[in-house]
Amino acid sequence: VLEERIRFKVREMESTYRVRIFSESGRNAAALPDLPKAAYDIKGRTVYPDGREITFDSRKDFAERKVEAGGRETSQVHMVAPGVTADCVVEVRWRERCDGYRDALPRRFTNGLYGQWRLGNAYPTRVSAVEISERMPLATSINGNSQWKVEAKTIDGFRVFIYRDLPAVEVPPYSLQVTNGLPRLEIYWQPDPLIQAFSEGRDAYWTEAFKRIYLPDYEDSVDTGRPFKQVAAELIEGLPEPPHARATELLRRLDARIKNMSHPTAEERAALPKKFWDDYESKRLDKVAASGLASSRGMRLMFYHLLKTAGIQPKIAKVVDRDQDLFNYGRLNPWQFHHDLLGVEEAGKGVIWFDAGNRHATPGVVHPDYEGVGMLVFQTKDSKSWKPSLELLGAKPFTSNRRSYAFSLHLEDDSDRFDLQAQFGGYPEYAERYRYLPLEPKEQSRVLKEQFEKNRKSLTISRAEVM
Repeated sequence: VLEERIRFKVREMESTYRVRIFSESGRNAAALPDLPKAAYDIKGRTVYPDGREITFDSRKDFAERKVEAGGRETSQVHMVAPGVTADCVVEVRWRERCDGYRDALPRRFTNGLYGQWRLGNAYPTRVSAVEISERMPLATSINGNSQWKVEAKTIDGFRVFIYRDLPAVEVPPYSLQVTNGLPRLEIYWQPDPLIQAFSEGRDAYWTEAFKRIYLPDYEDSVDTGRPFKQVAAELIEGLPEPPHARATELLRRLDARIKNMSHPTAEERAALPKKFWDDYESKRLDKVAASGLASSRGMRLMFYHLLKTAGIQPKIAKVVDRDQDLFNYGRLNPWQFHHDLLGVEEAGKGVIWFDAGNRHATPGVVHPDYEGVGMLVFQTKDSKSWKPSLELLGAKPFTSNRRSYAFSLHLEDDSDRFDLQAQFGGYPEYAERYRYLPLEPKEQSRVLKEQFEKNRKSLTISRAEVM
């Protein structure tokens, strides 16, 4: 990569990407993972050694290529510049309006509150530059391992940071890309009350962040009117007394009573009213209780308030997807988290963490991308004074994740019949539910059949069914 450059102007950001391709395997370097749909003023060209060039100026000129994105069976769409060969130079520049908070970042970055960019690429990068207007209204930081020297200067009203000769980004087996130490740019809103707390130390900062930002998500303007109270009374009746068992059964009952429409089945998706999301408010728990429908956030709020109604004050954990970042208690940025968990403690048995917004996870199952790394935990004894702490979300023991298979072979005159039944628990169950539940029954059978035929090419599958 000859050059990657991000320029943050007032109400606009501009990106530039230039790459020299030398071989067939290097053609992937012409794929852009971040060409937003709102990009405009696109200008690019593909230049060949004999001086010929192909110019392009629209997102429609790019070809789309899907690539795997992490361990959740999702994919990203990369945009491939036109006319790419094994010997050429590709140059692309585009602009994007900053329509988020204070017109500092595009809205797609957490409504303009927080953006993060990792400098460097899968190929060696000659120049990686960031230019930030001195009138940028948000806080900014650039950090990385000390071995990468930065050239910092001010030019024509812009703070300019330049890194040279960054190595190719590598992800060795069983490692995390976020630990490679390459430079990272963060731009984020630091609310005024947190600016004052910034100088008072880390504990004071996170306590203030919880009071101003995190707790209001759970407590402010939440409607727990009559429909909620009626459902709460039904769900709480007859619960076991021990906190772990009480919370686990409560979440099971909640999942059975309220449908999480952020992860609908095919049948639920077809039956969903067309304007459901237009009128939906996650904090209207009375409407959630009355309709039996909620979003992932609504399910988490329902579980939080049901726990309190059942006499349990849960802990609140802010967690980070370890494929994207690692939480640092000393990095005072309130927007660095990706998800929330609710914890229930029982004397002598520790804490069970619940992901109430994840329909495919059974109570107590947390996606592995949040495990094994630090998290920010808030807890209270009187429901008034909350204290922050840095804790580790430990990985589940291997016995929690189960796959079991039952085989039977029937010997017949003309052919043999082989029957297989599979059952799953823990994360394997989550993965299978995530794969199959959103599909129509016919699609479920087709996908399962194709999976077996791919892995067992010697078998002829006559029937496959997801139970």
